[in-house]
Amino acid sequence: MLRWRRSILLLAAATFACGRTTTGSRSASDGGDAALADATADLAGAADGVADLASPEPRDTASPLADLSSPEASSPLPDASSPDLPTADLAAPDAAVRDATAADTTPPLAGCAALRKLAEQDLLLKARSNEIHFAPDLGHVVLRVRADASAGTDAPDRLVRVDLPSGAVTPIVDTVYDAEALGTQGALLLFGTGSQGKDTAVYDGKSVRTLTSADVCDHQATRDGSRLFVLHDCIDEAVGDLDVIDVATGQSTPLAKHVPRGSLAVSPGGGWVAFATRTVWTDEPVDTLNVADSSNATYSLASQRDAVHPAFVSESLLVFRTAKCSMPSGSGCEVRGHVPGTGDISYLIDTRDPGAFGGYAISPDRTLLLTAEPASATVVSGSPARLYAASIDGTGQRLLASNLFPYWLSSMAVRAFAFDARGQYVLYVSSDSPHGVYAVDVLGGSPRNLSSYGTFQLTATGGSVVLFEHNVDSNGGRVRLAEVASGTDRLSFATGGDIWIATPLAGDQALLFVEHTAAGPSRLRFLSSAYPDSLVLGEWQESLLARQYPSYAGPQGLYPVDPTGCFTIVDTDLAPGPGTRLVLLPK
Repeated sequence: MLRWRRSILLLAAATFACGRTTTGSRSASDGGDAALADATADLAGAADGVADLASPEPRDTASPLADLSSPEASSPLPDASSPDLPTADLAAPDAAVRDATAADTTPPLAGCAALRKLAEQDLLLKARSNEIHFAPDLGHVVLRVRADASAGTDAPDRLVRVDLPSGAVTPIVDTVYDAEALGTQGALLLFGTGSQGKDTAVYDGKSVRTLTSADVCDHQATRDGSRLFVLHDCIDEAVGDLDVIDVATGQSTPLAKHVPRGSLAVSPGGGWVAFATRTVWTDEPVDTLNVADSSNATYSLASQRDAVHPAFVSESLLVFRTAKCSMPSGSGCEVRGHVPGTGDISYLIDTRDPGAFGGYAISPDRTLLLTAEPASATVVSGSPARLYAASIDGTGQRLLASNLFPYWLSSMAVRAFAFDARGQYVLYVSSDSPHGVYAVDVLGGSPRNLSSYGTFQLTATGGSVVLFEHNVDSNGGRVRLAEVASGTDRLSFATGGDIWIATPLAGDQALLFVEHTAAGPSRLRFLSSAYPDSLVLGEWQESLLARQYPSYAGPQGLYPVDPTGCFTIVDTDLAPGPGTRLVLLPK
């Protein structure tokens, strides 16, 4: 049951570890700018999945791609609007760690005052925490905790609930391998529950219900959490049977057989699901894209052979890529659009690569798609590529930049280009040496350099970007929270180590990030105008929450913070641990 999920994570971590370069023994430094190094592997940017794109602010401009030539007859633009108990009186934290709840810090937000007692405890739990889930009303947190500190990483965990502000701990399940949010009302989808560790269950905040005991190898849920599509009993973890489960009743309905893992896509409103079916009995398997409505009535797009990577731009538009795209030559690509419910009809959007292995880059207003192609027929390592904005209705493309890093040459390049959350700029990693981060207006113009060498992570507001930079002649580098439009820094922190995870806070006025140095423990730091030298909130040698991957793999996600910006959780193996702490964030 879902052991493949854990195996993939372990394989990824091993891959990162094997490729890591020696960082030396220099300790962290809080100041100083340095020249920036050249390393082609620092490519990953912010993941900006289609489902999570924010609506842009109004902008008084003409259509971005007006009067551009169409690759084929244009199609009408579809509607885009559509446990252990808490402990007390343990040894005080290491003096080297300045706790955010200490007397010399700014008092926490007024609404967080009720949590001060929990934060002042040395440990919230003696158990180590793998994962945090915040309740919508902030009345509790759910923690996935390591059941046995000496067990291997493939061992099951426990799930516990900690009520706030009392700190009372209630066990939920004793065996779980993974958990994720289901819908927006605080329900959780649990994997690997039950006596055999194979069940998939739902926790609604009160009780746990088993949804299926099948061996699930892939899944997608509707955004409201009412329906769950599960791929189960996969052959060689590649092709299995697809069922749809009504979460409220637990009723399961078979939908298709021979569905390849990774081919599921659910529309934002939950009215449609797209998936492939594979002819597994032939020497050269062929995937056919299928679309089903909420009644499970299904039709196929048989005219498009080997359609892959489906993604819904809106409830009324599906995009996909044909498998004819061959990188790095860039030949044979087709990105196509399809209006659900219209049968075997699709239209051409572009003939360039959309970077689909990292997700499609779609503008927040759902009108543009980013694509790329090599700058020349002869593709060599480090040679530049061209970046385009293609109209999603198939009516034209615009060249945005000619110095894009050829991201397909590195498996670490999860995202080398992305729209900002307002849809005004495109950010990308350059092929120029040293490889920097550039911004270009979606309407065209000259790209602007924001960073001389590094990677980027966009913020939710869209007005700022987190830049990760690295030194040329020494270890370490700098993390910056900068304005996209001007490149001006709001916040900046230099380190002799690596920055692995960063979370913008308070409307991009503060930054929470993880710093790792070879000579000492990793630190969770808080940076703002009130704390320009940063405030250390926690330390560890190894954290189950902040997986320690090398920085050249790019940002690995956001460090978990409660939605109000009140507190966070720290998992530590250092004094007063091992265990889990609750830490209040400063203003």
